[in-house]
Amino acid sequence: MRCSGSKPRDGFTLVEAVVGIALIAMFASSVFLACRTHQVQLNDATETLAAVQFADQKIASLLQGKPRPASAAVGTVPGHPAWRWSLVPIRSEPVAGTRAQICEFRVTRTGSAARVLVSTEIVTHAQPPRSGGATL
Repeated sequence: MRCSGSKPRDGFTLVEAVVGIALIAMFASSVFLACRTHQVQLNDATETLAAVQFADQKIASLLQGKPRPASAAVGTVPGHPAWRWSLVPIRSEPVAGTRAQICEFRVTRTGSAARVLVSTEIVTHAQPPRSGGATL
């Protein structure tokens, strides 16, 4: 129903235009935030995968041809100047007539965004098995 003397409305009012622009801006900012969060998670996952691959190779080389890893060791990760690896003996426990050495191997990222990328424990013989025991 129209009042007499009023003319038909063309276009949007200023309030409708402002509300529309605000809705579009909120949608765009939420899409941007979701994309940024996804990118950060993807970078973290890529870093973690590279650190796991390095840890696997380094642990294999530390254990190769040795009954146990060296006591404590630290180093840098090639290709990643802000990454450090460390091998730290934690404890030694008796297991089946011998002693097992438990060490922690860790790859960390240093700097302003420091975090542990990989952490695992290695269990090896702390000493050779005692001789003179019964063998099967």
